[in-house]
Amino acid sequence: MLSLILLPLIFGAPLFWSFERAPHFLQVLSVFNPLRYHVEFIHALAVGTPLSAAAVLVTLLSVPAALVLLGYAGHRAEWLSQEVS
Repeated sequence: MLSLILLPLIFGAPLFWSFERAPHFLQVLSVFNPLRYHVEFIHALAVGTPLSAAAVLVTLLSVPAALVLLGYAGHRAEWLSQEVS
């Protein structure tokens, strides 16, 4: 089930190719892909190109959200393991 979500996200981000040569529909869909902005952010830091405002905003908003979800998942797993024993 997770593959149904992750594969389109990964292949819809500029990880493996540049979007200048991608079909127009893929360029439009990639605007809604948060992984695109993470890749742009890391690429800009590595190469030294200017950061786009969208890449910074999406990264700054999604990283703390992912950490909160990770903390919640860890807390819930601990709670469930105590409940079973």
